[in-house]
Formats: sequence, C-alpha cells, structure tokens
Amino acid sequence: LLEWAGIPTPQQMQGLSFASYIDTPKRLREATYYHYFEYPGEHSVKRHYGIRTENYKLIHYYFDIDQWELFDLKKDPQEMNSVYNKPEYKSIQSDLLIKLNKMRQEYRDTSDVILPTYLIIPNKALDVDYELTKAPSPKYCGKGTHPLTDGKIENPDFKLSVLNDNWIGFEKDNMELSLPVNASENIKEIEIRFLDMPDSWVFPPDSVLFYGSAEDNNYKPMLNQTITKEKRLTGGYIVHYLMPFSSKNIRKIKIKAINHGVCPSGHPGEGKPAWIFSDELILR
Repeated sequence: LLEWAGIPTPQQMQGLSFASYIDTPKRLREATYYHYFEYPGEHSVKRHYGIRTENYKLIHYYFDIDQWELFDLKKDPQEMNSVYNKPEYKSIQSDLLIKLNKMRQEYRDTSDVILPTYLIIPNKALDVDYELTKAPSPKYCGKGTHPLTDGKIENPDFKLSVLNDNWIGFEKDNMELSLPVNASENIKEIEIRFLDMPDSWVFPPDSVLFYGSAEDNNYKPMLNQTITKEKRLTGGYIVHYLMPFSSKNIRKIKIKAINHGVCPSGHPGEGKPAWIFSDELILR
C-alpha cells in the first residue's frame, strides 16, 4: 500500500511489498519467519517461533519447554506427524535451521528464554527414604521414589497446574510422615511446602505439627514455627512452614499436616472432600 501511494517504507517496518506481484506474479520469499508470544494467555498455545517454506515448516517451542517440530507439508499438510530428527530429513532440517537462524538475526529476534517448570534447590534430605503413615492419592502421587525429597520444587513464575509431578495430594486425609536425621549434617531449619488454591478445592493444612525424637521414638513437639506465602503465576499460593531445628539429640523427625476435611459452606464444593498438596520437605 505504501508503494502504491509513493510513500517510502519506514526502516523499522518489516515485510515486503507485493505491489509488483499483482501485475507480474513471482515468488517474493523462499521462507517466512513468524513468532508467537501469547503464553500463558487466552489460547494456551505455547510460545514458539518458526520458518515456513513452500514444502516445510520448522518450529521451536520454548519458554517452559524446549521442543522442535518439522513438518513435510506436501506429505502431511495437516501437520499431524513431526519428522524432526528423522534420518531421511537430516539435510532438509539442517538447511532450515540455517535459514531460521539467519532470519532471526535479520529481524533482531534472537533471545528466547527456556523457563523450567521446576527449580533445583539444595536439600540435605535429598532422596532420604521417608515414611508416610498413609499413601497419597494414586492420582497425585508425585514422580520418582522420593517426590518429597527429590530437590525439585515448582517454579512459581511458570504457569503450572496442580497436576504437576512435583506435588503429592491427599483427599480428606491428613498427611503424616517421618524421616531420619543425620546429626553430621548440622541442620538448622526444616521446611515443608503446601499448596493454597481453594478455588480448586485445594486448601493449606489447618495446622502443621513438627515433632522430634531421639533413638527411643519418644516424639516431642517442636515450637516456634513460622509461615510465609509465595504467589503463583497460575493463581493461589505456595505456603511455606518453617521450623528452627537443632539436631544435637534428635535422630528422627515427624510432621503431621491436618487436612481441612471438607470444603466449607459457600464454597462451590461445599461438603465435598478437601485436598492438601505438598511438594517438598527441605532440610537446610
């Protein structure tokens, strides 16, 4: 339109004029570059950028994942089967990657951030074999053999759902666990984390009780608990329960989280079982 009007194209404007194409059809581009930013957002389509040629499309999803797709548009016009890293497409894939990187440089669009779904944290209880009095719900039992002491926590800056593998859930039941303490670790603090998302029937515990025991399994209450909250991008909060600790005479700790029981009056799930979710027990 600018060309037809005889107006110079501003330097910052991307794109090519197709004015001459209308009179004399010709190929203007070998490839088109695009970038989709709207995530988390209304359509929940992952952030990605890509390059599209006449016969192929190469896409890179990023931000919370790191995933590539390559589609052969002649054989697969609906883009149902990615052929990325297939041996027979090795040469095509290499050429498209070169074109993609060149176009990203051209458009000065070279910074993409891979945001992890979870964070790795120091934890002196890493992979300690804790005991749960009652098993979590089979639907929300975490990932791995020690999901509560695996050193991984939810990244609150990433849009996660309650179904993330870091969490274990208990429907209506209390959560009670115990684990050994190594005196040589010189532990100063215990922390356990719970989810607060009442709109999803997930409530923080009514209370969290900490106990310590010597070799005789005679547990005694531990005092001076503090509680902090951390806002999640998805909504709701992560609630941190922290307890100062001296490991001189204590060889075992027990933590009991009291479930709210049922959703309260006025809640959409009034009278239905309430959930508690925990994602890490941390010794530091």
